[in-house]
Amino acid sequence: MSANNPSKRRLTWAAVAIVLVAVVYFLTPIVKLAIGLNKRGFFDAPKAATYVSSTRANLLALYTAMMFVHESDGQFPDDSKWMDAIQHNLKSDTLKTDDAAAKLHDPSLGASPDVYGFAMNDACSGKYKGDLPTGTILIFTSQATGRNAHGNPKTDSAKPPRASLGVTIEGKIVSEQLTRFPK
Repeated sequence: MSANNPSKRRLTWAAVAIVLVAVVYFLTPIVKLAIGLNKRGFFDAPKAATYVSSTRANLLALYTAMMFVHESDGQFPDDSKWMDAIQHNLKSDTLKTDDAAAKLHDPSLGASPDVYGFAMNDACSGKYKGDLPTGTILIFTSQATGRNAHGNPKTDSAKPPRASLGVTIEGKIVSEQLTRFPK
């Protein structure tokens, strides 16, 4: 008998109508916001970043990657395979693989895949940062252009016309003209 009661049916339909109006009322602004964000590209996949290569930018990128290795291993990598040890730290989700690999090369030497132009200071090999004197050069532009080049910044740094630059264990870019390379 209650199923045939017209007042209960009206009440049920009125409750359903109120719920539908409330849902539409509250969902409309959310849908409009989502449509607006979609038009602005909010939900698009991130575009691959384009890395602008320069000697200074590459030195800083190498320093950052080297410090990731230092933090995880408790020491700098062996100088004979330092590029191999840090290469995976040069990549990011939004950076093209070729751009990550370009960070290992000194752009002032051109775009040859076998010419790198950076070297690690032998004095830093296998050492903890705190065991080295302040201002010690970690990576520098080098006369040697092979992969995993290493040596002494005083004797093996790049000669003119290339800039003789280095990055210290503190992350500061220094130039031979501005600062003497400490041992």
